[in-house]
Amino acid sequence: ADAEERERMNSLNEAIKKQLAENFPNLKVDQRSKYRKMKLLIDESKLSYVYGHSAWFFFGIVVIGSSFLFIKDQLI
Repeated sequence: ADAEERERMNSLNEAIKKQLAENFPNLKVDQRSKYRKMKLLIDESKLSYVYGHSAWFFFGIVVIGSSFLFIKDQLI
């Protein structure tokens, strides 16, 4: 679009936002992309954190288990 069309669309966008804000005072305008919103939800999720670090959890189990078996064999 050319500059005139962009300006017309921006003014229309502002008019819509103003009308919505008047009719719904508690409405929050968030024009981030749906992908950005979803990424933030995933990044803030505890389940996503656990899943992302599950390899370290299993590695820890292997190290602790092998250490336990090594110490057990040394005591026998």
